[in-house]
Amino acid sequence: MRQSLRPALFAIALLILLSGCRYEQEPFPDASELSGKEYFPVVPGAWWEFRTDSVVYYVSQSAVVRDTVRGIERWTIGDTAFVSDDMVAFWLLRQYRRLGDSTWHALPPWWIASNREGLFINEGNLLFQKLSFPVRKDRSWEGNAAIYPNESYYVRNQPLELAFAGWKYRYLTAPRTETVGATTYDSVVHVQEADPEDIAGVDGPLYRWAQSKYAKHIGLVWKRWIILDDEDFDTSDEPIFERADEGFILEMQLIQYFIP
Repeated sequence: MRQSLRPALFAIALLILLSGCRYEQEPFPDASELSGKEYFPVVPGAWWEFRTDSVVYYVSQSAVVRDTVRGIERWTIGDTAFVSDDMVAFWLLRQYRRLGDSTWHALPPWWIASNREGLFINEGNLLFQKLSFPVRKDRSWEGNAAIYPNESYYVRNQPLELAFAGWKYRYLTAPRTETVGATTYDSVVHVQEADPEDIAGVDGPLYRWAQSKYAKHIGLVWKRWIILDDEDFDTSDEPIFERADEGFILEMQLIQYFIP
């Protein structure tokens, strides 16, 4: 386990170095802008439960299958994973159960940490910078800078190539009151993570669309990722959702949480 953290630690150091260079070119924010950690409290014992809806595309016996799965995913911040010079990382323990099933199943743990640069989550040794501090509209950052552009993401044991290449993160909105599902939150920021126009065009063989919403003092309240590939690059006028033969659509919505 310790050996597996070394690439991620190096990636964090690289991100911090790159971020430092970026800040040298920007006006340094005043003290009131430095904080952004309240948009995802990294507190041991905190937990969140999300309703998840997913559609997985894969080929079986020469036919494209679309498998719809609905369930509940629970994240809990556990013990310390490691300590670096300017941050403490905690294990992010994950459990999952399908709707209608009361049995929780453990998922591989991630780790989570924040410092003055932003919020970082390592998802199966893929390191994402989910938030950049300070939080302000139109602020942009390279959230996937620690992920190799040609990194594959496996779905049903099949690799999705270039899954996270070309993603460009930015805040679409200033903090605002917003209703997500049936709940209204006082201060929500909307993060665009991937836009099809930045990657291969809406009509290309690769379609990447990703956005998330974070509420102040709560954390992630909504997320939607669409990562679809058209392996045959069908040039028909059908939308990617109809002609894709591999990939997935995932939506998560917060249903309950606890922050100590």
